[in-house]
Amino acid sequence: MHIVFILETLTHGGAEIFVLGLARALSDAGIPVSLVVLRGNLVDSDLLTGAISSFSRVHLIHSTVLSLSDKLTSLFRRLGLGYDLATYLRSIQLKKILITYDKPVLHSHLFSSDKVVRRTNSSLKLPWLLTIHGDYLRFLSSFPYPFLSASAYRREIDLIDSAAHIVFITSDQLQRLSSTFPSSRSSTRYSLIRNGAYPPDITPPGSLSLRERLSIPDDSFVVSFVARGIREKGWLELIDAFNESNLSNSWLLCAGTSSFVDSLSRRNQNPFIVFLGYQSDPSEVYQASSVSVLPSYYKSESLPTVVIESLFCSTPVLATSIGDVEWMLDINTSHPAGLCVPACEGSQLVSELTASLQALHASPTLLKTLSSNCLSASEKFRMSDCVNAYVSLYNYLSSSRD
Repeated sequence: MHIVFILETLTHGGAEIFVLGLARALSDAGIPVSLVVLRGNLVDSDLLTGAISSFSRVHLIHSTVLSLSDKLTSLFRRLGLGYDLATYLRSIQLKKILITYDKPVLHSHLFSSDKVVRRTNSSLKLPWLLTIHGDYLRFLSSFPYPFLSASAYRREIDLIDSAAHIVFITSDQLQRLSSTFPSSRSSTRYSLIRNGAYPPDITPPGSLSLRERLSIPDDSFVVSFVARGIREKGWLELIDAFNESNLSNSWLLCAGTSSFVDSLSRRNQNPFIVFLGYQSDPSEVYQASSVSVLPSYYKSESLPTVVIESLFCSTPVLATSIGDVEWMLDINTSHPAGLCVPACEGSQLVSELTASLQALHASPTLLKTLSSNCLSASEKFRMSDCVNAYVSLYNYLSSSRD
């Protein structure tokens, strides 16, 4: 049995990080794994270098023609035309790769990858598993192209019914998407498997911690924010809330990069707000923190990796009630690992974050209690449980084909 993962890009997104972790676990278990990146020009070299040992083979699909097809496909959609030249051309390249394998099991991630696999596999008939990440919820929330016809839109999302098996990573996905796609309601066609992760490396003894390198006193209250550099992650609201909170001996560490984040950094006048830029090892940021914050109102949020990573570092989390975050943090139990505020944005979110930050700053006892609950909350995300569930599915799909 050989597993072939198909991704659109290899960047620092939650789905991509999860795939690399799953590949590592499968490789450690002696199961051969390969990787196909459909947009081979969108690859973070540090991620690929760090993960290369997990894969038997890595295929990066890229050409000038494909780049042009992406632009043409975008134009077609804005004109209300359903023809997807980019998917068609990538499916041809993917087929050339897949026919070199002996009975592989395909495992695709993210909507654009799933579309390519559906077209490719219509002739190959290989066992195909897809994992639903948050991008499906964003796509289903509204027509992404205002002039796309309803029938063309339906063809776009019907691909979910083409896979042999569907994995949901949150209960919210399971409820919303299974009602949209009737055939996915069959218990033999879907599973609920939470993403697994590995505990991060701890700063080795003798090396300088992030606090030491930034000259942050040991008794400081440190708020961390690790996120993609897009507005919907709550960058503006958190910065405003930190400034309005007026907390003594406190720091805000922001990790992430984009032109949007660069503009925030240039305008920042608070010396206690530090923009760290891209961090290849965000665990170092969590370990330096009193609390990790995820003020996201991003529609694709489902099972945020930042929450899992924070829990593994025993860092409590302050987050919006989005996706499965409340379940992740055990909010509705006697042992919560953080605090949740309503999923909102703008001034309302600023007010909610300000009040919560002030409460956490004022109560070291509360912080200590939340921190002590983090490791028990992280048990839900053990990679061993996740990989065992996937291996069972791979074996089932492989034997069904035979």
